[in-house]
Amino acid sequence: MEWLKEFIKGLPLDDISEVVADVVAWWGEQVKDIPVNELPLQVYVGGSLLVCILWFFIARVLPRPLGGMTWIVVIAVLFTPGTSLGDTADIVPACIAVAYAILIKDYQGAIVHGLPILLVIVAGFFLGFIWQLMRLLIFQNKQKKAEQKRLQQASQQSTKRSPTPPSRLNKFRQKLQARRKS
Repeated sequence: MEWLKEFIKGLPLDDISEVVADVVAWWGEQVKDIPVNELPLQVYVGGSLLVCILWFFIARVLPRPLGGMTWIVVIAVLFTPGTSLGDTADIVPACIAVAYAILIKDYQGAIVHGLPILLVIVAGFFLGFIWQLMRLLIFQNKQKKAEQKRLQQASQQSTKRSPTPPSRLNKFRQKLQARRKS
């Protein structure tokens, strides 16, 4: 744990707090003209875009299939629609309803509100499987065409060469026919 203490001591916390303060001030300027009833939607969209931008840098480090699968999960959690729990029944992100149900210890409600997220994840994995299958078929088709082209070029080059020298059997037959004639 000593390394963690040293790491924290080495962080430029003053610089980080200044940057965070600048970002908060900038965000306050951006949302000051937005009506109060639209503010939650703007914050949700802005936050989701920020998460997607940050996840882009994380997913680039991960191995290719794992990065794609995590994209599916992140997008499903952020953008799957659900319904609000109040009287208005507005459309809200399903992850908010799941989090709210967990906070009030309604685990059955969390499962019910989590099903659309699971459905989007399964559909994303299925579409990813189809996409990879199509890419594989296209790649195999390209390889077959390249192999056919290579074989065709090799056969054309072999016909342009001088005829192949006679084999031992052909030489023996030619000698035998020459002896019979004489």
